[in-house]
Amino acid sequence: MMIEKASGKLVGHCGLKRVDSPGAKNQGDHELGWLVREDRWRRGYAGEAAGAVLSWAFGPLGAPHVVALTGPGNGPSWRRMEKLGMKRCGDLEFDDPAYSPEENPTLVHRLLRVDWVGA
Repeated sequence: MMIEKASGKLVGHCGLKRVDSPGAKNQGDHELGWLVREDRWRRGYAGEAAGAVLSWAFGPLGAPHVVALTGPGNGPSWRRMEKLGMKRCGDLEFDDPAYSPEENPTLVHRLLRVDWVGA
């Protein structure tokens, strides 16, 4: 959970899960995801939370790499992935039947533990 210090309000969440999307070529990879309330966008919460989760993933968890998935129209998310040091992996992109043709292919970004600079 992301709790805003100043207000004590829940503003989002961030964490890891295993890739389980239908059609994904990298089933089982550690997948980073986040969601921030729209009224709290552009305040750095996603970046701060994602950095903390990546530190945990590459530290105590010992993950060799972490991926993040999004649609081509979600520019803010894939730009955040790039700011975290993630690189787009075109060879891992796939069409997810849960989404419309306009929301496909699913874009996959990956960060290797050796490339993580920490938060």
